[in-house]
Amino acid sequence: MRKMRLIDCELSNEKALEILQKGVFGTLAISDVEGYAYSVPLNYVMLSDTLYFHCAKEGKKLEGIIKNPSVSFSVVTVSNIKDKEFTTEYESVIVFGKAYKVEVEEEIMDTLKALILKYSPEYLSEGDLYIQKFKRATQVVGIKVSHFTAKAND
Repeated sequence: MRKMRLIDCELSNEKALEILQKGVFGTLAISDVEGYAYSVPLNYVMLSDTLYFHCAKEGKKLEGIIKNPSVSFSVVTVSNIKDKEFTTEYESVIVFGKAYKVEVEEEIMDTLKALILKYSPEYLSEGDLYIQKFKRATQVVGIKVSHFTAKAND
């Protein structure tokens, strides 16, 4: 993989993982079935060395992933315009990996519960009911992380 051009902005792996843990949403980038780049914002959760999200059981994302599972996923946690300096303060990470449809029931449930814990921690029991109601219509997708880059400018 190509080295980062602005090496003085590069962050450590530990900082990259911190950004991934605190991020609220990220943007999944895939190649769609017509060969166009397709980018879509998503909620996500990072568990161990895999980034997860959920979606419908069919659609553009899954079609693209099946055609070409090589994807990237970007997260930005800081973005402040410094207008007088003609720059932006930022903190971001880009994950690269192979996406796959999660088929193992335990992995699906662990992911859905982790998403509830991340986004609705005050409603865990309601979240469990929600999962039971909608899990048949929900596809969990994992991105097995091969590598990531992170950078910041302050």
